[in-house]
Amino acid sequence: MTPPSPPPSGGPDPAIATWEQTFDAIRDLILVLDAEGRVERANRAARERLGVVSGMLALTRTLGQTTGIAVLGAAWASRVFHHTGESLAGGATEAPPIAQVAGLQDTFLGIVVVIVVALGLAAWGLAHSHQDRAATAAKATSLQ
Repeated sequence: MTPPSPPPSGGPDPAIATWEQTFDAIRDLILVLDAEGRVERANRAARERLGVVSGMLALTRTLGQTTGIAVLGAAWASRVFHHTGESLAGGATEAPPIAQVAGLQDTFLGIVVVIVVALGLAAWGLAHSHQDRAATAAKATSLQ
């Protein structure tokens, strides 16, 4: 058997393309995790069954690690400044510990509120989905 020729300059590596095709052809769900347990790669079966598009894996991780941290940091800092009653030249970390702790408590309370609202919306959507299915099933039964 002749070894594969090297890819043209700047072109895709045929070995990588073959590996990706093989990985995606496996019907079992396969997730490749990094050292912190984050999903680095998922085969087609995992993406389809879990409802995750391959590009969304990286996007979700990036948003969670960058935007999420920045938003929480900004929320904490604004609450610290609220509790100190002034803007601090060195930032929120220069505030007295009591103001930092109060800001952290406010931030956690805000997170809890967001989670409760999200769970409530999910439950509401699920209830309406079940009602719609029941109505559709009842209508189909009455037509028979």
